[in-house]
This record gives sequence, C-alpha cells and structure tokens, in this order.
Amino acid sequence: MVGPGDAGEAVAPNKAAGAHAASHPARMSTRAPRVDTVIAQAGGVALGICPGRGANHGDTTGSVIPPIYPSTTYARDPETYLPRPLMGAARVPNRVVATAIDAPAPNRREGADDDRPGRFTTLESAPAHPGKNVYARPDNPTYVQAEAVIAALDGGVGCALFSSGMAAACGLATALLKHGDRCVFPRHSYFACREYFRQHCARIGCEFRLYDCRKGKLHEHLNEGADPRTDEELWRTEGSSVETAIGTDGKTKLVWIETPANPTWDVTDVRRVCDRAHAFGASVCVDNTVLTPLCCAPIRLGADFVMHSATKYLNGHSDVVAGAVVAAVDDERWGAVKSARAMNGGILGSFEAWLLLRGMRTLHVRVRRQCESASYLAKRLASHKNVSHCLYQGLASHPGHDVATAQSTDGVSFGGMMSIRVKGGADAAKSVCGLCKIWVPATSLGGVESLIEHRATLEGGCLGGDSGVPDDLLRLSVGLEDPEDLWIDLKEALEGKKRKDSDYFLDLAGAKPDAAAAAAAEFDRKRKAESCAIAGKRGHYKDRVRVTVDGVEAPVGNVCRRGCAGLDVPVSDKSVHAKVKGVSYCARSDGAFPDWLRARFPGISLDDVEAAVAARPELRWGERLPPATANGGGE
Repeated sequence: MVGPGDAGEAVAPNKAAGAHAASHPARMSTRAPRVDTVIAQAGGVALGICPGRGANHGDTTGSVIPPIYPSTTYARDPETYLPRPLMGAARVPNRVVATAIDAPAPNRREGADDDRPGRFTTLESAPAHPGKNVYARPDNPTYVQAEAVIAALDGGVGCALFSSGMAAACGLATALLKHGDRCVFPRHSYFACREYFRQHCARIGCEFRLYDCRKGKLHEHLNEGADPRTDEELWRTEGSSVETAIGTDGKTKLVWIETPANPTWDVTDVRRVCDRAHAFGASVCVDNTVLTPLCCAPIRLGADFVMHSATKYLNGHSDVVAGAVVAAVDDERWGAVKSARAMNGGILGSFEAWLLLRGMRTLHVRVRRQCESASYLAKRLASHKNVSHCLYQGLASHPGHDVATAQSTDGVSFGGMMSIRVKGGADAAKSVCGLCKIWVPATSLGGVESLIEHRATLEGGCLGGDSGVPDDLLRLSVGLEDPEDLWIDLKEALEGKKRKDSDYFLDLAGAKPDAAAAAAAEFDRKRKAESCAIAGKRGHYKDRVRVTVDGVEAPVGNVCRRGCAGLDVPVSDKSVHAKVKGVSYCARSDGAFPDWLRARFPGISLDDVEAAVAARPELRWGERLPPATANGGGE
C-alpha cells in the first residue's frame, strides 16, 4: 500500500520505446489507467477485465456490460468434484499510486504526458483472484467486479458487499467485538448506526463509550504509565475526548470514525486517531459514505477498515440499498468480516449488485459536480440573513477546515453534504422545507436529486426523544441540478416566499413576458383541474375549468382539437374517436375509418382492417358528421 508521498513511483508512460512507440501512438502505455478510466469501464483492463473480449468470468458473448448471475448454486467439476474456478475474474488491486479530483494543473504544457499526481488515482493490480463458486450466499460472481472496483478506489486488499450499510456495520460489530471488549463511537454520527452499536454492546457485555471529536487533544504519551491518572480519572476530568475514550488498558478493540459526522459535519483527524488506537491494539473503521474514496482515502491515513453505505454516493441513483466494507490488510479480522457476512446472511441480491456497479460508472463525474455545487451553495448560504450557521467543512470558517483540507485527496474536494441552522427555530426550519420546490423533502443522501431534511424530526421520532441534533438544523444533500436554481429555490424559501409551480415552467422558446405569463396561468388552471380529478371531484367535462384554445373556449382535459375543435368533444367519445397503435383518429377530420387505416398503415391486411372496424362498433365513421367550426384547426 502506497501513500500520497509515493506519487513519484507511479508507472509513467514508457518513454524508452523510442521510434517503435512513435509508430504506435494509440497503443496503451505501461502507465496504469487512472481512476476515471477505471470507473467508467467498471474496472476495465486495470482490473484484468477486457470489455468485449470475453474475459468477464468466462463470458464469451463479448458483452461490454457485465452480466447478472442470479443462480443460487453452481455445478462442480464432474471429475474432481471441486468448485470450478472463476475464469477471467477481476483482479484485486494492491497499490494506489496517486490521488486527487481533477485539480487544475498550472503551467501545463500542451501535449505533455499527464503523469502528475493530479487527476484521480493511478492504480496497479495484483494477479487475478483465484475465485470459486459453490453457493450464492458466500459466493456470487456478480459481486466480483463491483467489489474489485470499490477495493481499487479505497486502496484496500478486498471488499465485501452487504445488503445495506447497516448490514455492513453489523458485520463489523459481529466480527470485531466480544464480551469484555470496549467499543469507542462518535457522539455525533449517523444515529441508527450509533444506536445499533450501543444495543449490540449491551447484549454481548461489551463496554460502549461515546467521544466528541471536538473535545480534547491527543496526549503526548502513547504507552501505559506515562500519565499517573487512571482511565476513569481521565474520563471524568477530560470528558468525552477520543483519547480518554480509547484509554490505555488495551480493552478497546474497535474505534469508529465518521468524518464529517452526520448531520453536524464535525471533522475527525483520522491519522492521529489511528495512531492512538493502534498504539493500544484497537482496530479503526472509518465510515466514508459521505466523502467517498474520491474525496478522502482513510486507508492511506491509517484506517484498518472503510465502510460505505453504498446506497448513497457509490450508487448515486436512489434505487439500490447496499453496503460495503473494504479491508486494508488480509488478516484474521478480514476473514472474520467475510465470515460474518456469509453466516449472518446479510448478502446483496444479484440485480442490486449489478445496479450498484452501473451506478459507480459515473461516480467521478457525479462527485466532482456535487462538490463544486456544494461549495458554491455553502458560500452563499453562510451570508444569508436567515441562516445562523452554515455547516460545511469546505468553508474556511469551519473549525475543522484545516484537518479536512489535509485529509482531502486534492485539498479542495469536501463532498456534497452540508447543514444549515435556520433563524427562528424548528418551525422556521420546517417551513423552509415546505416552501422549497426543487429541493425534495426526503431522507437519504448522495443521489442525483437534491434533498432537504429536518433531521431532528426523524431522529427524535425514531429514538423517542432528543437525539442531540439541533431542532433548527436542515440537512442538505446537493444533487446534480443547476446550482443557481438550487440557490434561488433555497434563498426564496428561507425568505418565506411562496412560489407557484408555474414559476418553474417558463417558456423556453423565448416568448414575450406577456405570453409567458399567459402560459403559466394556463398551466396553473390545468393543474387545478387535474387535482380535482385526482380527488374524485371531476364532473361533466363541460363543467370543468375552461381555457382558450386557438381562439375557442374549450374545457381543460383531453378535448379533441382537430376535427372537433370548437364542439367541446372529448377524445374519449368513442363514437367519433379511436386510437390505433398509438395514433389518434377523428372521424370529422380523417374521413372513413377503413380508408384512414389503409392510408396510415401501408401494408395492413384486409383481415386486420376488418378486425379493427369490428372492434369499434360504436364508431360512426360512415355517417356524414357536422363539420368543425371555422375556428377549428390542427394540433
């Protein structure tokens, strides 16, 4: 495992090939592909997978997209009765060379080799994994590629997918904690995970301590006896600092870090906590859900495990619930985590694993945009008159900004999550949620859509009391919408402005202000009519809200605007209208139905024409129908 200081050892393009290399300019150099290439190809050649060449788990179809394996069991070799090996499985990377999110390169020479440690991570991979398949609970070939990509991004030796982020946390708790141990957990963190560890430790007789990353400084001593005070004395006198929570008696076996901490976004110094924990025999797991491997690399900072709620940024499309654990070292602890997944049954479905891999293929593009938008919004929200605090680690005013900058992969990427505290308390904060039109009031984070949530309501309801989250706090998950749209929506909600839906449907063709206003008013009338219909209040179509169509007042809804324009005839009137293969027919404008069928669908058989006519006995196409008014027109 290589740290940021080893960027000079990156595999650079082969410059010694001379004229031979010049004669093959398109040939892949010896430099390992960078992370955006790895992600976009879901691993690609960097992980030993050659899209289109049949190297994906023995698949010979040449499929560019990896297949799904829904099978629950796998045939053994008929002669040896041994499990069949995974042919062409993804490689498990063992080295991370350089990291950063597309930092600008000053004085960049045109055509120069891009071997700077700037654009994401450069990877080298180990030999192909000798995987095998027996039964779907411990072995699933659909997992292999997704797990290899996540392990590559985090710089670990392996990854295990779980059915959810909470299942991943449960697997770690089961594998690493036993009776008599101590677990140290952040006071400010995802409440469900914190409460699970509290309850789990109580059940198995494991001490559970909470720490506050904002309190205390790491002690100079890193060995027992350097300070005459006992652990209990330190605990009482120095409060809930992480140093005193870990103690010096060697009982602490797991230290959990969540940085930045959800939803207050407090920052923890990962490297220093890891040094402290390892000095007394404890393992460290970092929940890297919010920052993703593209913004922070905890294994490089000393973490033993990295946990992701892959539901969030890794998938990024709000359509998969999944979790993942990445290990820094292949040892007994890692074996225990994988065993916990297999024995507890917290496995991910094959289709969900495939969707997760699909989502990760745009991770680098999504995260870059979300970081940029979040930084833009944080700077503007910090100065808004109705915001008392903007909690975003990327702001220079944030108390943990310096540590966050040091831990960021490029020094400028701080994720897409933030919180604001609204002046006026809980009622004012909830009102902002209700006034937003673009921000969606919903739980979760990391998707392409922007979400806003009053966390105290959710956590207080789940815990049955005060969760410690301020009641004026709103958590914001910045999505991929236009940042200016997001800012205006939030700004006007903070100022109490009630906006109509029509404010968001301006005429895109550049209509004059009066025409745009008329279109907006018509949209509002249509929306009201549809609301009445949904509420079961729809009356006769002649009694519904009316608008002007081509100079003729007509009811809102599915009114024929072709041959029946001006007659208030709905398209649902089957005596005049029909629809064939999605194409609308009007007896007043299209003439005889059989003739229309033959003209509209060349090659239609006589039998099909007769069948279509017979299926519509109420259609009065043979009668002479009154013509439309002079104001009638086409669609």
